[in-house]
Amino acid sequence: MITVLVHGSWHGAWAWDQMIPLLQDRGLRPITIDLPGPGRAEGDQDLAGHARALTELVAGIDEDVVLWGHSYGGAVIGEAAPDLPNVVGLGYLAGVMPDKGQTAMEALEAYRNADEPAPVSVDGELLRYNPSAVIADFYQDCPPELAAAAVAKLTPEHVSSVASPATHAGWRTLPFGYVVCGLDRAMPVAMQREVAKRTELTVELESGHSPMLSMPETLADVMADMTRKLYENGSSAR
Repeated sequence: MITVLVHGSWHGAWAWDQMIPLLQDRGLRPITIDLPGPGRAEGDQDLAGHARALTELVAGIDEDVVLWGHSYGGAVIGEAAPDLPNVVGLGYLAGVMPDKGQTAMEALEAYRNADEPAPVSVDGELLRYNPSAVIADFYQDCPPELAAAAVAKLTPEHVSSVASPATHAGWRTLPFGYVVCGLDRAMPVAMQREVAKRTELTVELESGHSPMLSMPETLADVMADMTRKLYENGSSAR
């Protein structure tokens, strides 16, 4: 079973490094992607460009695929999936799920606390995460050495990634599962629990935003089980 893992904003394919051998041990064949962006891959850096990069990768796979999106990666898999006939299901890990015509930012706005200072600053056309908030928001429950290594790899994100309206909402037509990170400080937990109601295939972890670093074994169990169920549901729906 092939699963393609899509990282979130400011991150890269490296965010899944710990998960690769664990998912392989559980019978999956994981593939990662670096979405276009500063310090990552070449290509258009808006949502359409990210979806196009994912589409080009998955179109070259000669088997059925389940896509997994972490955080902003959820917007990317929802945008790309309808153009890929070999995608049989979607997995969201604390993922944002914009509807058609909605931006990733708009999908989050209703759940943001307007009284809290935004942890993101705009530098020209780039979004930068406040360095003083990165550990607390992304990695508060991760081993300190892993958190420090992750912070050193973060890169800026283009504003257009979260400001581009989605033209597709793959979760409306494909089976999907959702993993809620119940201690998340980066992606509103209320939003995660609300969108998770759209599916019966959901699990909540007592984890911050990055369970691939804080509880990789537990996350691998959940992802492997959910991926198998998505394969079964997707295949039977054809």
